[in-house]
Amino acid sequence: MPAHQPDRRRLLNVLTGQAPPDRLPFIDLRVDDDVIERIAGEPFREGANATETEAITADLIVRCCLELDWDMVWARCSVPFRKEARLADDTAGSGARAWQDSHGGGMATREEFEAYPWPQPGAIQEAHVEALANRVPEGMGIFSTTSGVYENVTRLTGVESFAYLLMDDPDLVGDLFQAVGERIVAHIDKLASLDAIDCCWMGDDLGHKTGLQLSPAMLREYVFPWIGRAAEACHRYSKPFVLHSCGRIYSVMDEIIDLGIDAKHSFEDGILPVEDAVQRYSDRLGLVGGVDVHLLAQGDLEEIRKRTREIIEACAPSGRWALGSGNSFANYIPVEAYQAMLDVGRATWPS
Repeated sequence: MPAHQPDRRRLLNVLTGQAPPDRLPFIDLRVDDDVIERIAGEPFREGANATETEAITADLIVRCCLELDWDMVWARCSVPFRKEARLADDTAGSGARAWQDSHGGGMATREEFEAYPWPQPGAIQEAHVEALANRVPEGMGIFSTTSGVYENVTRLTGVESFAYLLMDDPDLVGDLFQAVGERIVAHIDKLASLDAIDCCWMGDDLGHKTGLQLSPAMLREYVFPWIGRAAEACHRYSKPFVLHSCGRIYSVMDEIIDLGIDAKHSFEDGILPVEDAVQRYSDRLGLVGGVDVHLLAQGDLEEIRKRTREIIEACAPSGRWALGSGNSFANYIPVEAYQAMLDVGRATWPS
């Protein structure tokens, strides 16, 4: 059972800076399905109909987040762009894991763009949100997660085809960002309008280990306007907007902050340790997570506890930081390792 009553205001205070949280909140981008099953103690399964299936799914997600002492659960609400993907055996769990073929994604020409079955803007998974809202206990919030504009464009084209298109057909690149961006912004606008949704997260990995995926000029032309519009959509309903973005993006971080994001998620010690991010940016936005995924996956429990204590001591006093992994609770992170991180956080809670 959860150690404390969940309270959405803890995380919202970290994201907005309106007030110090009454204790250190825990959160992450997501938890892999097989981890949810292990924590909740039963598998996902199909119900007799779609409504029952949504209820089963929501019940497992809520139970998992309560066991992890999160103050919010996440609603899986990405725009349903149809993408080409490959499957490989999941070496950390059962079944298969999808991965993106960088050499192609099914859209490399104007004809393929015109023939693509573009989803209706603003059509969201309301049944999923409603099922979660019916199951969260009093005080617990819901945040939506949506994949971002650059990620979806390059998944549709494949990274290699996208690189060629930048040179061979920049007009098509612009139209791709327009078609994807307007749907994601409409999606986030609809989600933010729901009373059940407390904040919206958008995941758009704009960097890699050593630099940006695109030049600053290309980010300004193709990507940043959509991040700004997504943030505006949330703010129309007084909801915070969180950007999840992996990689070394800090050469343009000041510009990203100026787009109106309320918080940044995803940190890696080899790029920018989260305590450095808190020192640099916590006067302007909230910071979320930061215990390195590699450490959680490969480190021994005492190493994890020691590093978590270091991070908490450096970050928690700001009042603009929430404890979590550097990315997400993937199935290659042992449950006991993730719990070791949380136990250190629980030790800081007032009685």
